Amino acid sequence: MTITTSQTVGEIATQSVAAVRIFENKGIDYCCGGRPSLALACQQRGIDPNDLIAEIKASEGEPSPVVRNWQTTSLAELIGHILATHHNYLNSELPRLTVRMATVLGAHRVAHGPLLQQLSAILAAMREELEVHMQKEETVLFPFVERLDEAAAAGHAPPHPLFGSVANPIRMMEHEHETVGRALEEMRRITSGFSPPAGRLQHVSSPLCGARGAGARPPPPHPPREQHPVSTCTVSGEGRGPMSGVGRLIVVGGHSRHVGKTTVVAAALAVLRPANWVAIKVSSHMHGSGTGLIEETDAGSGSQSARYLQAGARKAFLVRAPDERFGEAAGAVRNMIESGQNVIVESNRMVAWCRPELVLFVTSPGISDWKPSSSLCLQAADALVISGEGKWPDKTLTFLDRAVLTLPYFRLDAGQQCSAELIAWLGHRLEHATSESAGRCVCNGYGNAAAFHAPRPK
Repeated sequence: MTITTSQTVGEIATQSVAAVRIFENKGIDYCCGGRPSLALACQQRGIDPNDLIAEIKASEGEPSPVVRNWQTTSLAELIGHILATHHNYLNSELPRLTVRMATVLGAHRVAHGPLLQQLSAILAAMREELEVHMQKEETVLFPFVERLDEAAAAGHAPPHPLFGSVANPIRMMEHEHETVGRALEEMRRITSGFSPPAGRLQHVSSPLCGARGAGARPPPPHPPREQHPVSTCTVSGEGRGPMSGVGRLIVVGGHSRHVGKTTVVAAALAVLRPANWVAIKVSSHMHGSGTGLIEETDAGSGSQSARYLQAGARKAFLVRAPDERFGEAAGAVRNMIESGQNVIVESNRMVAWCRPELVLFVTSPGISDWKPSSSLCLQAADALVISGEGKWPDKTLTFLDRAVLTLPYFRLDAGQQCSAELIAWLGHRLEHATSESAGRCVCNGYGNAAAFHAPRPK
């Protein structure tokens, strides 16, 4: 093959197995950072590009493993390979790397604390980026690409995506690839090529060996993809948080009434049941007279808060809170969290008063109403839950455009029940959530929370 210095590193890598091996040996990133020209990549590494081209050509005649031509492989096959080889590998290795990093940091904090703390911070950020990235690929991009492939094979018109064009999520995925590539490059730099200090800390190579990036060994074969079973997604009990005795907070909001928020809360409670959670529904609509925090004690009453008890909540409450008294409702939630209780709240407005550990936003294409309070909740969301069928109104698409591009999303099934994928994601996300955000509430000027409690009407 003909190689020129103006070609990108990625282009060369797709055409030459010999080039891939040499790029790896030279520490040249041909994947996440494969966009620079060969000339620029060599300049950054202090390598003569003509010498590198000569080395690649000399190696092309050497025996090499049989490699599939990914330029001609179907998109469905390519996606299957990415999931089975790379996603499974990362899902297996990233938790192990985290444990190894913590072990090395604990053992060598005195001698190499600054270096190891910096390395640990980069690894933690990179793991979070990769896990969210893979989730978006598996729930948003890949399913749509497979639908495109199926439509093309059947001679049908391409499906219409929520995100306008498939180029939009691809552009986002490429940006995230580059972010991870920069993290790997920074790891390489601060560790002098992933080398432990001479004569000391020799087993530091253990946590680093899986993070070598472009120079890493290829991932070993893995079994088919595994979902995180709900039965294993146990969440630690009360008291998890930045301070001893501080609980956790989850918020479920939505763009209108009757979109399925209570269903999602109930699904979350099914996952959270081992952790002894309190569930609260906040409403500005006056159900009966007066305002206050009203406990639901009858799981069979038929109320929405009764569904929380049925799903496994330790306690369930209805909060009637008009806008002018919402600060008091937020204060009541804060008091629960500071007393060590874990709380899940069905409310859009709560995100303006508290900083939850997790925010889910429920939306339905069949309901055009858009609550003013929902925009703030959408901005804080960690995932979307889509219920029902129908065509999205232009107004709704305007609000959802950014969220669909950047967030994982899940659908409620035809019976308006949460999918296994959503339940698995909830369990996995909560099981691996960092304690930094747990129960950290900001409730400025919330008024007299104690006075907000009210007896349940007879």
